[in-house]
Amino acid sequence: MCEPKPKYGIKVRQLLPDVYEFWCPACNQFHYFIASGAYQWNNQLLCPTVYPAINSSFSETHYCEVFINRGRLIYTQNCSHEKSGQILDMKNLA
Repeated sequence: MCEPKPKYGIKVRQLLPDVYEFWCPACNQFHYFIASGAYQWNNQLLCPTVYPAINSSFSETHYCEVFINRGRLIYTQNCSHEKSGQILDMKNLA
C-alpha cells in the first residue's frame, strides 16, 4: 500500500502528453499506457491505479496482462511469465 508521503521516487513516469510508462519486473522492461481513451487512472505518479488491465505482447510466446492498483502490479493468470497470478509492489523510477 502507498504511504501518504512516500520516502522514494515515482512509480509511473510521463513520456508524452497522456503517455506514461512503468517498469515491469516480470518482463524486465517498461510497459506503457495512454491515460486518455481506453485507460482510466488516478493521476498519481507515486501511488497509481490504472484500469483496465494493461496488455503487452512481445512475441507469440510472451504475453503480460497486469492491473495497477494503489502502487501494486497485479498479474493475471493469463500471463506467460513466472509472475503470473502474483502481486508485486511497483519499482521506483526516480
